[in-house]
Amino acid sequence: MQKQVLKVTTIGQGYVGLPLSLLLSKNKQIVCAYDNNLKLIEKFNNGTYGQLNENEKEVIDLYHSLIKRKNLKFSNKLLPSDIYILCVPTPIKNNKKPNLNFVFSAIKEIMQFLKNGDLIIIESTIAIGTMKKIKKIINSKCKEINYSIAYCPERVLPGNAIKEIVNNDRIIGAENKKTHKFVTDLYKIFVKGDIYLTSIEVAEFTKLAENSYRDTNIAF
Repeated sequence: MQKQVLKVTTIGQGYVGLPLSLLLSKNKQIVCAYDNNLKLIEKFNNGTYGQLNENEKEVIDLYHSLIKRKNLKFSNKLLPSDIYILCVPTPIKNNKKPNLNFVFSAIKEIMQFLKNGDLIIIESTIAIGTMKKIKKIINSKCKEINYSIAYCPERVLPGNAIKEIVNNDRIIGAENKKTHKFVTDLYKIFVKGDIYLTSIEVAEFTKLAENSYRDTNIAF
């Protein structure tokens, strides 16, 4: 993996997706930073992103240092890749349940381009059991395709995104050792923290447990 340069599409250019796109580009991967917000993509492409997010100075500085690199493309259209990383929002609905529409919509877009050997990574916060639903959706139309899927929940404190992504420990939930290695090799390109390998279900639970712990501490 470290010897081979792969095409990576990051889906969703928010406080997680954008710094992830930049770090991958900085480390010589071919990156398509995709978001369906056309106005946002236009700002990225014309160099005015810094006016949008003054709280992330390190992200802004890295963005300006990489904007002219040929291995970084900002696009409002999904492009075929080898690796797809979902960093889309999963807000809570009025009934207190997670809105996973952005995740499922992104998966359906990926399915148009999915080929043998591709890897799909979810970083978005999801409910336990969501990865099984995602696999069911993919396999309903792409079961002849030999792809890999993993859950690597984001661990980012807004305002300090670059340092958090680089230095925090990470959990990778996958179904087998081959996928664990695939994802680990990718994340080791930019992650300095320890990487822990688990099942997908444990990774899903761990993310929600961490969020609950933080929420409780904030409440107190």
